[in-house]
Amino acid sequence: VENIRAVKDHHEIKLIRDSIRLTKQVVDKITGLVRPGVSEESLANRIEQEFIVRGAKPAFEPIISTGVNCSKPHARPSQLKIQNNSFVMLDVGCSLSGYNSDITRMVLLGKIREKFKTIYNIVCESQKLAIDKIRPGTAISEIDAAARGYIDKKGYGKNFGHSLGHGVGMEVHEKPTISQLNDGVLRPGMVFTVEPAIYIPCFGGVRIEDMVLVTAVGCEVLTR
Repeated sequence: VENIRAVKDHHEIKLIRDSIRLTKQVVDKITGLVRPGVSEESLANRIEQEFIVRGAKPAFEPIISTGVNCSKPHARPSQLKIQNNSFVMLDVGCSLSGYNSDITRMVLLGKIREKFKTIYNIVCESQKLAIDKIRPGTAISEIDAAARGYIDKKGYGKNFGHSLGHGVGMEVHEKPTISQLNDGVLRPGMVFTVEPAIYIPCFGGVRIEDMVLVTAVGCEVLTR
């Protein structure tokens, strides 16, 4: 059953698009509320409220982190307050009509340090390289390798410790796993995340996550 669910039909893709559309609305609204003095926890609570009033529910506990907490891939929202000249990670998704979505965005406030700009640009480029390789018949391990290889070449390989992505559908994490260990190939109808990252202890981190659909001839980024 898990293997069957890895490939979505047209109706499932529509439901996933609906879930993504709602999540993007909430991300846009919450981004406007990110400001110095606001706590991670208060933003997470607001996200859950926004989903509920729109007829959905959170697909998972929102991952809202700022500053050094961004170095933790699955940081839990805390009472830590956002500071000026800092950055905030929003990892958000909803469940709507039985199908899920998952998006991560970085929000920047004030003057940002050059080190952060450097790793942000590396993560952006690594994601682009991976997405450019997505098409039917491509080895899944090659997608992971495209992003991971670039991050490693830039000297941050040890700071990217998880798989590049995961399938999304009736569950937030399902097949296919976009990993260097997966020897399967991409098939039209697969929907998964592409989320390269760099996490630096005692500094912070960057993760950018989009959901993509494997089409008959290539790839569609669903979350842009």
